[in-house]
Amino acid sequence: EVGLITKPTSTGYFIHQCAEGEFVTYNALIPEDGEYDLKIRYAQHKGDDLRYNIYIDGEKINTNILKNTGETAFTFADGLCATVNMKAGEHILKLEFIDGFYVDALGFFNKGADYEIDDLNQILQIIHL
Repeated sequence: EVGLITKPTSTGYFIHQCAEGEFVTYNALIPEDGEYDLKIRYAQHKGDDLRYNIYIDGEKINTNILKNTGETAFTFADGLCATVNMKAGEHILKLEFIDGFYVDALGFFNKGADYEIDDLNQILQIIHL
């Protein structure tokens, strides 16, 4: 079962104990129509090529692969999940695990924009673990 752990991360907690087929859904509020980068802050030290699927409003966007972030489970890194065209309004984002890893945060940002890691949770809210 997917769980939360309280640790000193950018959000104060992270998602862990993720097995194949388990998922987390988020409510995403997109402020205006446009192209957005969906970025993830994650940790995994079990080897390379851990996979996950991304869905937006029930449509599979892609399958991504994560690289190793370091020697410990708590070495987090940032990655790009996808660049997508989004309409303004509320959307449901689903992160489905194929392999297990830790997730600190997800966020939509204007395509190519600089961002601070602390900004990652500004417009996403977990609605299902």
